[in-house]
Amino acid sequence: MRRRDDELRVAVWRMRSNTVGDPLLLVRAGRTAYARFDLSLAGELARAALAAGGGFDAVDLRASILGFTGEPEQAIELLNSAEPALKTDEQRIRWSIARGMIEFGMLNDPTAAERLWCAAESLGGPGATLLRAVSICQLAWRGDFRSAYQRLAEIPEMEKSWTGGRLFAEGHRLVLAAYHGGGELLLDELRAFESHLPDHLPGLPYLRAVATLARWSVTAATASILLRDADRDPAEDFPLFEAQEGLAEAMRQRLTGRFESAQATTLEALTLAERGGQTLLSALLAEQAHCAALLGRLPEAAQLLKEADQRHARTMTLMYPWIELSRAQVAASEGHFETAESTLRHLADRLRDDGFHGLETHALFALLRSGLIGPSDVQRLKQLESMVNGRLPGLVRRHAEALLAADQAGLRVSAGSYADLGLWHYAAETAAQAFQVPRPKDAIGVGALAGYLADLLSKCDQPWSPSPRIPIPKLSDQRRKVASLAAEGLSDPGIGKELFITKRTVGNHLREIYLILNISRRVELAGLMKLYELLQARQTEHWAADQAPARQGRCHHDPLQPSSCSGPRWRTGPPWR
Repeated sequence: MRRRDDELRVAVWRMRSNTVGDPLLLVRAGRTAYARFDLSLAGELARAALAAGGGFDAVDLRASILGFTGEPEQAIELLNSAEPALKTDEQRIRWSIARGMIEFGMLNDPTAAERLWCAAESLGGPGATLLRAVSICQLAWRGDFRSAYQRLAEIPEMEKSWTGGRLFAEGHRLVLAAYHGGGELLLDELRAFESHLPDHLPGLPYLRAVATLARWSVTAATASILLRDADRDPAEDFPLFEAQEGLAEAMRQRLTGRFESAQATTLEALTLAERGGQTLLSALLAEQAHCAALLGRLPEAAQLLKEADQRHARTMTLMYPWIELSRAQVAASEGHFETAESTLRHLADRLRDDGFHGLETHALFALLRSGLIGPSDVQRLKQLESMVNGRLPGLVRRHAEALLAADQAGLRVSAGSYADLGLWHYAAETAAQAFQVPRPKDAIGVGALAGYLADLLSKCDQPWSPSPRIPIPKLSDQRRKVASLAAEGLSDPGIGKELFITKRTVGNHLREIYLILNISRRVELAGLMKLYELLQARQTEHWAADQAPARQGRCHHDPLQPSSCSGPRWRTGPPWR
């Protein structure tokens, strides 16, 4: 590292003093800057190396930088001009990889995978392993999963050492294994894979994108999405890498209930994706639509989803599960439950056909969260428990059984299980389902459950999902004040003194409050009023935000009540009478 630092300083000095003697010194320094994601300096060194006669090494470096900075056409033109001068198999391999990655990742040409494989067959030798591995990656991205698996078995060098080719192939093997349900067993394999990356990133910066995809796929499929690589340096000036990491971070923020932050992160990533090629645009737009739907910005969500479909690249099939989950969320938030159910069942069937059992659990989970689950789905979840390594299928199956049985205690336990994973959004939805289970008037514990739900909702933005859309009880201002003071522990005389009313009037108010809230015990008031005040505050915040100029054109209605234009279909009785 010290030698590379010294060489970089010398190269920069020679370049800027116009005393370049060896153009390959500039190339090596440019690769060092490139590996450190300093594309501005790397580009300057690459241009100087080209001007000084650096040959194919300079062309390869300059073309890669152009591709990653949003100028793929210029990169292809530069590579084409260098093709006749290629002299060795090593140069032809590097030329093929550079061209194939730019064509596929920035120009969305799905046929690049076949050209890379054919180039590997014609060149042969150990270096061709890298060509095959990149081709396999592209097959997986474009959705040809069976061919990707078959060709993985055709790389004999995979078992020998952690070469660049093996790392490329291993990264996408982890992606496919996560989709298939490899689960928590893959976490150790992911760590082993990532431990070998630093030695290869200087020569193969494309591995950064592969590593990001592998980490995201494994953690998402195992419900360990909250794991974040805090030690990873930002990929400054690498639009494609930054956009990909932005997508993973936005999904993580959404699952923790921070929908506003997730939308902001996605918006930043979209700007970067425009510079780094069209590959990630559809997934980013769908993720932004998902967040907009959860925030109740329904026309915006519908428009974003429409744009996601229009911008969908042929090389992005691998991301179809997350796009379809966003589509279902938008439909459910609009109250179009038949559309949401149809979308999710079609997705579950497609995932089953592709053998993606790890992600099939997510589709069934989405059905459950919208109250659309049925007995046959519970049976399928039982089968998935034996097919997927991890705890998520079991958690979802127990949650589904509790919902179908209207088991309030079981739903409360399921909410706690999601909370233990840090999935506050899902925990709040499940607690809301428990809260809405029909109960007798003398039910014990409703106040504690309401308080728990309030705590969960306070950890995330108010979701515009069917479950937490809890109607607020109709209490007059005076009765609300009486209920709040009683919840604080004041006696009837104390409440009367505070509000300047008689003890008898306080008692009359409390009887009406108990009737409205469907309770018979004063002790239940504390949790209920905590939830009531939170929902009331969220309602006020929503209206204030929705009336602002930035929100013009979006639906203006109460996010805590069923929408007048959509009318969500309740699966359980409302909690308030």
